Amino acid sequence: MAGLVASLVLIVLSGGVVSAAAVGGWPGSRNVKVRAAGAGATGLEAGVTSTTTGALPVVPATLGVGAPALTTRPPATTVTTRQGGSGPAATSSGPVVRSTPANFSRSNPGAVELPFTAGRTSWTGVSNGVTITVRTDTATPRAGDLVGFEIEASSSGAACCGISVWFGDGFVDNKQDGHTCPLGPSWGPGPVRHRTSHTYNLDGRWTFGVTASTPDCGPPAADGQLFATIEVASGSTTAQGPSLPQVMIDRSTRPPGYENDYHWVSMAGQVLEEDGWIRTTTLDWGDGSPALSLGGALGPPDCQSTPAGWPAPSRMVIFTGKAIHQYTAPGNYTITLTAVSTACDGKSAPQTGVGTHVWQVPA
Repeated sequence: MAGLVASLVLIVLSGGVVSAAAVGGWPGSRNVKVRAAGAGATGLEAGVTSTTTGALPVVPATLGVGAPALTTRPPATTVTTRQGGSGPAATSSGPVVRSTPANFSRSNPGAVELPFTAGRTSWTGVSNGVTITVRTDTATPRAGDLVGFEIEASSSGAACCGISVWFGDGFVDNKQDGHTCPLGPSWGPGPVRHRTSHTYNLDGRWTFGVTASTPDCGPPAADGQLFATIEVASGSTTAQGPSLPQVMIDRSTRPPGYENDYHWVSMAGQVLEEDGWIRTTTLDWGDGSPALSLGGALGPPDCQSTPAGWPAPSRMVIFTGKAIHQYTAPGNYTITLTAVSTACDGKSAPQTGVGTHVWQVPA
């Protein structure tokens, strides 16, 4: 999906230890995605690295995955359900039209809708006084390939700041490239540039949307908005997206009543999955005692599918006081939090994310 070089998924641990997963992609992009090992990673993707603060050692967040099965789709000749799932399917003699501007929940007066042109890699339009240019790194993307997007926005009347990208298939990059509203005077009237990347899982024509916000971030009619269409050829598709579960151990401390006793530990954290459904999370205390099962995703009881064919993002939270453990002897114990996600069928391409933390019990 979207991969980044500069973006870091931070796992902040007790005592100042920080682990970070750095994901490959266009430099400066913000939509964090990790390509599963064995899933045919291509293009701009890299691996995993770690960092820390202070003098404490690094505790890396190890990521593992079962290799998902890939399939090759034949060229599509019929139009299937459009984004949002409303209306009957229609037939067509050309490529499937997967989404249109009407599929987006937000459309400003003055938005620019550019017609589809085969092989196009650059689109420019002026919307509400904001000039928006979008470039992609390939004219012939295939399903399963990583596509790089470069967005530039400028305005003669005011500085542009936040940039959001709807890819048209249910996934959004709205991290705004680190910019917040309002921008300082030093930014001037722009341009503001944003780089991101995305993987389309299904072939067909996808309409993407870009919104460039003005300094006051509203009202919506003041924002510039551009819609354009990219055609994706048949390629490799999967039941679950390439992102692994992102495991974050947010806090480790002693439970109430044992504040000065390091034999006791209380863990808190969360798991995020951008394109898979979290089925199980397990906490291993590292001392040979039975692992603690913490359940699966929060939210709807059923896995929700997106127009991309992948599950919608899911989240699981370990609240403070839910995971408490007592150690019986001094030592250094590696606490391991493991999360497993799957496609909506509950079995396709299980993927695993792992976070670790060392808890020290002094003699």
